[in-house]
Amino acid sequence: MSKVTFGAEPKEAEIFEFVLKNYYKLSFIEKKFKEKKCLVKRANPKKEQRLTKKLENNGIRTKAQIALKKQHEANKVEGRKRSKEKKEAKEIRKFELKKNKKKEKHKGY
Repeated sequence: MSKVTFGAEPKEAEIFEFVLKNYYKLSFIEKKFKEKKCLVKRANPKKEQRLTKKLENNGIRTKAQIALKKQHEANKVEGRKRSKEKKEAKEIRKFELKKNKKKEKHKGY
């Protein structure tokens, strides 16, 4: 491997000409390939913090607290389902109104 610095953007012809004229003047260095180190991919630090915080919060609880937590989670899931259904119903209603409006415009006299 050899390194030569040209101008800003050398043309292919310039490079070719340089190689033809100066090939024997170039000093080549044998590149030794290093083994790739097996790097352990670190997670995002903020994500790590959140996970550790979540694990710390899972401390010892009473059965009542655990039951309340489960009920709260179930309510959250149910609420999400309800809000999704409402949103879909609203979109369908909106579409029907648009469709009826278009029909009325094309009805004529």
